[in-house]
Amino acid sequence: AVDFQVYSDTGILVHTDAPNHSVGIGKTDPSASYMLDVAADGTSGASLSLAGWLGFTGTPDDLTGAATGSKTVIPLTTPVSHLTADGTTNCHFSLADGTEGQVKILVAKSVPNSGTPTVTPTNYDPGTTIVFNAVGESVTLLFTNARWQAIGYGKGVDAS
Repeated sequence: AVDFQVYSDTGILVHTDAPNHSVGIGKTDPSASYMLDVAADGTSGASLSLAGWLGFTGTPDDLTGAATGSKTVIPLTTPVSHLTADGTTNCHFSLADGTEGQVKILVAKSVPNSGTPTVTPTNYDPGTTIVFNAVGESVTLLFTNARWQAIGYGKGVDAS
């Protein structure tokens, strides 16, 4: 059942789909995988133009590392995770594969002199681990082509 549709001169402008709990803008068939599904512009290919900054709601995950064999799992359900190392042993994290197009931001919150937060993604390019050497270091990851890709680094991150 459709909750409602808003039409423009060129077709459906907004479509809500009650069973899927999704809203489509410029689409008659919004994906049930997203709450909001926006069509790309036919000329520019853009789907969204923001006049202001992009904000994430909710509180970032605040995680403390674990020993090598029992790494702390970084949740995929939030966009930002803060990582804390607790000495030389408890500084290990794991990151499972995401969903195609997913963005994940990791930030070092606490880095003691004796340990460095180390993330081991399931599939990662260009290497196997991401190491944070100082407080405030960060990496922005994009899951694409079945792997996490680093698309932005803060100072000093070793992503090899």
